[in-house]
Amino acid sequence: MADLSPTDKQYFEELFGMGTGYILRNVDANITNAKFRSIVKDTTDLDIMTQKYEKYGTSKAKRLRAFWEKESDEKVGNLLNELLDIYAFKVSMNGDDPSENSIYTNCKGIAAGLLNEEQKIDEDREFLKKDFGSISFDGLGLEQPIKEIVEARFEEAQRCLGSGASLATIFLCGSILEGVLLGVAENNPKEFNQCDASPKDDDGNVKQFFDWSLAQFIDVAYRLDYLNLDVQKFSHGLRDFRNYIHPYQQKKSGFAPDKETAKICLQVLRAAIVSISESNGNSPAAEVEFAD
Repeated sequence: MADLSPTDKQYFEELFGMGTGYILRNVDANITNAKFRSIVKDTTDLDIMTQKYEKYGTSKAKRLRAFWEKESDEKVGNLLNELLDIYAFKVSMNGDDPSENSIYTNCKGIAAGLLNEEQKIDEDREFLKKDFGSISFDGLGLEQPIKEIVEARFEEAQRCLGSGASLATIFLCGSILEGVLLGVAENNPKEFNQCDASPKDDDGNVKQFFDWSLAQFIDVAYRLDYLNLDVQKFSHGLRDFRNYIHPYQQKKSGFAPDKETAKICLQVLRAAIVSISESNGNSPAAEVEFAD
């Protein structure tokens, strides 16, 4: 299985116009079944039209979704890069610059990450061992009652980690991150509502903040420079872990949280708090230091 998060897949779904069952029909690429088969064969030496890739159905988009799940980072990365090149060519032919599309640039970065696993692992390790020092919620601009709640939850998360309650640590970290980002959005409604990544309802209106998902808060906060790229990426990892609060989802995935996973989630939360504080022009230095 390729290392693609649900959000990574959503970027490609949108860019490639996969909701129709086709691939790149939205840019008039005219990728027929035969052409799609040839593209996959040339880039991965695999036959996309076999039964192996019919888990979700037989359309090109459904086969690509199955391909993501069944093949390696290298195979998926090579195929995505080829499809991205086709997208860029078709957009350029229409006189537009594909690099001005933030979804396209995100997709390019995701595909590059799949093809440079060793470098990605080194970068991940550097991020996860980074010392963020003391953590303070003072620079987030949260109203006092919410600030006190998230501070208390942060302390509780660390107590859970120390006592071996890894799953509880993860859930608390996810809830804190969501609460913090909701608070930031409420303090900056114009920015968050006008961002091109803001989620919309069926009528095209931006949803009320309480109807946003954590993934949507993360992506909009990233677009608005409240979260840097590393923090955005790892925050989606935290979000994925937090979703196992549903027992059947945990059963389906076979997810078994351990202390290392919980420590990673705390590290991501620390990084997000520091990133938001710095974007607000505040020092991340804390009045109270939380223990590791």
